[in-house]
Amino acid sequence: MNPPRRGSAAKPETINKLLPRTGTLLFFLLGW
Repeated sequence: MNPPRRGSAAKPETINKLLPRTGTLLFFLLGW
């Protein structure tokens, strides 16, 4: 695995973990 060229670029693993969380949060807010 090569290191990311840009430090600002988020790793796909973190994005995958954050996506479901944000999705559930949005769903909760909408359901609220």
